[in-house]
Amino acid sequence: MELAQQVPQAGFQSRPEEGVFVLPGGYVDAAGGVHREVELRPLTGCEEEYLASLAEETSSGKAITQLLARCLRRVGGVTAVDASITRGMLVGDREYLMVKLRQMTSGDKMRAILRCPSEACGKNMEVPLSLAELPVEERPVKAGAFTVELSGLGPVEFRLPTGGDQEALAPVADEPGSVGELLRRCVLRMPDSATLADAGPLVEERIEQLAPRMELEIEAVCPECGNAFSAPLDLAGFVLSELMSNLGNLRREVHFLAWHYHWPEGEILAMTRRKRRQYIELVEDELERMNPS
Repeated sequence: MELAQQVPQAGFQSRPEEGVFVLPGGYVDAAGGVHREVELRPLTGCEEEYLASLAEETSSGKAITQLLARCLRRVGGVTAVDASITRGMLVGDREYLMVKLRQMTSGDKMRAILRCPSEACGKNMEVPLSLAELPVEERPVKAGAFTVELSGLGPVEFRLPTGGDQEALAPVADEPGSVGELLRRCVLRMPDSATLADAGPLVEERIEQLAPRMELEIEAVCPECGNAFSAPLDLAGFVLSELMSNLGNLRREVHFLAWHYHWPEGEILAMTRRKRRQYIELVEDELERMNPS
């Protein structure tokens, strides 16, 4: 599987070692200012515990909004980052940040579980992925609204989809009319003589052209039946599910460190996963040294 990566161009430069990244699109604030450089911190046990506490019916869009609000130190010059800001971010930018958050928390390597689409097979398989090689379609925005000319009718003003749209449309995301509902939310103004049926296809096309994207189509061959197929991967949703599945490990790690170091729970939860596991390895090495087999 070959994946091409597009790197942010002049003006900004990502510094992963500092948690500084450049959004593929950009966040547009209420005054029209565009912010592309962000500072992200890795997940701690506090965020892992928060994710595990979410109700089962919580949508991935809402969970991503809250998680990014907790982990973003700044968006451009905005340091008071809250859910209203992360909710207003472009979908592609949110996906990008979720991937970066996962890299900072657990590294580049991960495995996707795919199901063979053949009705005669249907077996599950693991496909290794390198997050460092994922393609990023960088499409910097210059404003929060765009205009397209509807032939014979006049201009249509629209915006790009955001996390707020993901949250609002979660109950109907899998229904046939979900695209129409999204377009209804994104169209800001159109001629009185025009309808959404008139403007929708053109606006949808322009959104596809303008919105930053971080999509992945996995090419795989089923090891059981040899069926070759491709499958889209919802990167943000996949990363979120992986992070939410760690509660059992988190509790064991907190117990292990509290037992051996006598640290309070709050201090252990404030650590990143990587730091917790570094201390666990130290204890395990010491136990092995003291009790050789």
